[in-house]
Amino acid sequence: MALRRRLQNLGLLLVSTALALGAAELVVRRVAPQQLVIPLTGVYRTHDVLGWEHVPDLDTRVNTGGGATRVLTDADGHRVGAAGARPAGVRVLALGDSFVEALQVDYELTATHLLEEMLSADLGRAVRVVNTGVGGWQPDHYRLKAAAELRQRRYAAAVVFLYLPNDVVATSVDRFSPKQLDRRRPFRRPGS
Repeated sequence: MALRRRLQNLGLLLVSTALALGAAELVVRRVAPQQLVIPLTGVYRTHDVLGWEHVPDLDTRVNTGGGATRVLTDADGHRVGAAGARPAGVRVLALGDSFVEALQVDYELTATHLLEEMLSADLGRAVRVVNTGVGGWQPDHYRLKAAAELRQRRYAAAVVFLYLPNDVVATSVDRFSPKQLDRRRPFRRPGS
């Protein structure tokens, strides 16, 4: 009899826990729905020297977990806003990684666009801050990208955005192996 009572209590506990979790899930879905992360498929392409870079002339939506954002790039793969690239009276080169790339927000909220707005207002003429930031890059990428950009066009200045916890590297390299970043991986059970 005691065993039967314990099994009934255990069954009641399991059913009530399942109902409570189900109710909590419904409340969360209604009150604070979670964003689905959209894979960055098609945002990057392989590059022989840099390893990877943005796809040129891109117009897509991504969600890195904070909400969907629109990602646009120009013919050179630089991130731009919905209005396209600003005519370049003065051109400033911005180099960096995911902080500069800023896929979490629309371009109009990025540090490079805000810098562009402030410099244009302060100088009284059109300034274009060319956003070359790509997630996962490090200082050697910045150096290689700057060299490539300076071979193509002139810049009045360059700004390098560094994040010390991951931008300090022990060795320097002159080439990165081509890397495909947006490959979908199938779900698998961990081996251990």
